[in-house]
Amino acid sequence: MSNLFFSKTSISHNFDVMVVGGGLTGSLMVYLLLSNKNLSKSKICWIKPKNKSLDDSRVSFYNSANVEKLSKSKFFKNIPEKEITVINEIQVLNKNQKKPLIWKNSPYMGFILKNKIVQKKLLNEIKNIKIYTSPVIQTFSNEFNRTIILEDDTVICSNLILAADGSNSNLRKLSSIKYFSHQLNHDAITGYLEIQNRNNNIARQAFLDEGPIGLLPVKSKQNYVNFVWSMKKCKAKEILQQETSSLIIAKKLNKFYKSYGLNFRPINDFSKKNKLKIHKWPLNLIYVPKPISQRLILIGDAAHSIHPLAGQGFNLALEDCFEVLNVLEKSVLSGKELGHNDNILLYNKNRNIRVKLISISTTSLFYAFTQNSKKLTEILSKGMEYLNDRNLKNIFIKIANGL
Repeated sequence: MSNLFFSKTSISHNFDVMVVGGGLTGSLMVYLLLSNKNLSKSKICWIKPKNKSLDDSRVSFYNSANVEKLSKSKFFKNIPEKEITVINEIQVLNKNQKKPLIWKNSPYMGFILKNKIVQKKLLNEIKNIKIYTSPVIQTFSNEFNRTIILEDDTVICSNLILAADGSNSNLRKLSSIKYFSHQLNHDAITGYLEIQNRNNNIARQAFLDEGPIGLLPVKSKQNYVNFVWSMKKCKAKEILQQETSSLIIAKKLNKFYKSYGLNFRPINDFSKKNKLKIHKWPLNLIYVPKPISQRLILIGDAAHSIHPLAGQGFNLALEDCFEVLNVLEKSVLSGKELGHNDNILLYNKNRNIRVKLISISTTSLFYAFTQNSKKLTEILSKGMEYLNDRNLKNIFIKIANGL
């Protein structure tokens, strides 16, 4: 594309690395780039849309491998201990199992953090770099740089662009990167409940009749648990139309966990009602066989959007960020420019198998446990009990922990 596209008011800016996307993955990528001593802060820029806020009431699970890597960058330094929930056990259960499949790892399985706490920390610590807030409307590349044009006519050139602009990635579309998309006909609903007789360090995955639900304990003065429940759109709509939707969800869980001594109930603190209300979003699968283009790498949901089963989607995004750093460090040592095609191809090669493995595993589990087949469910239940009694489950622990 020729420079005739530029308007008369366009001003060109040049950087070594550009991150596009103001969500959690984009924020973490910028933070990690700034933590790298080999990269100059003046040569890093961030395209961060204004519509991103700190109202995300969800939580995320950080597996042990990612916790260890983040610790090296002093990520946890300014996060209060009271905001970190340590998970040392994960229990997986469906109604036909006699006992849950239990995963443990020493010294822990991972941490749970509130998204808004992490975002606030990152925004406070990301300083002294250029931030643009206008949306991207065009991009093209040549042998030296990739150029993007913003809606306000700003023109930016960068040796490498990292696109963390979500499952509906505009940069993926503008760069004509092929991808597969599949609608699951499921919505995810998330919110908070109070739980009695809980262990504060156990995360749970339950396969209810309506669909899989993840239960993550949240450290607080109250015994709160954050739930993410996947169910058919019609069922999600039916539940959320009820004024007592939290009570309905609590009763479903109480019936399921009755023999385990767990008791759930709605949160009665009305001062927190707006902050802890139930949210809903559609669940779609996105898979990008080659999340790369000339001087461009897609990371996070822009490259792979999977079912929230087992909390692996966010950990895949974190792994993307660390692999970007790994490739850039090798680039500095070899003397190659950051956006060199060899670096782009190396990133794709190193991430390909892991992303495929997790995408196929979570999708297979989703379909296996959401089919209305009593016989299939019984077979799966027996299989999970078999795993629970043998060392084979250690393989799955390693996969879940990113090892």
